Amino acid sequence: LCLNGNIGRYNLPAQILQAAASGSFQLALDLPQTPQPSSVVSILAGDTYGWQAWYRDGTLSSHFTSGVEVTFQ
Repeated sequence: LCLNGNIGRYNLPAQILQAAASGSFQLALDLPQTPQPSSVVSILAGDTYGWQAWYRDGTLSSHFTSGVEVTFQ
């Protein structure tokens, strides 16, 4: 886990998800309403954002997925 910059969280009730039996999940992103620490921002062409999911696997411990980074065009 390596973090820097502004870190937003998708933590509204509709954004906290349970994985399917396959272990996968989907979250549709609202690009004009991207969370930041103190507000929301719009993602614009040329911006690069990274995402990583934090999850539990049925035990008391939690884990992180591999991260993904996207540059928007």
